Amino acid sequence: MALLFSYGTLQDPQIQQKHLGRSLKSTPDSIRGFKLADVLSDGAVYPILIPTKNNTPTIKGVVFVVTQAELEAFDLYEGSEYQRSLQVL
Repeated sequence: MALLFSYGTLQDPQIQQKHLGRSLKSTPDSIRGFKLADVLSDGAVYPILIPTKNNTPTIKGVVFVVTQAELEAFDLYEGSEYQRSLQVL
């Protein structure tokens, strides 16, 4: 099992159901040391996190407990531009 922080569309139960076959339970959380920015990919604009050199601003989101297979399913959903990163707590 792994913890996955989400600040975007993965919070949508319909997305979860479509790609995992179930809805996930979530816990509100936030992450520091990043800022939100937009990136253009395949003709659409998507939000991304960019590391900053300080602990502000705080990005609000949720944390899910997922399996390795579910991480991989979400990686496929996010597409080739997506890059998941490991953060040590």
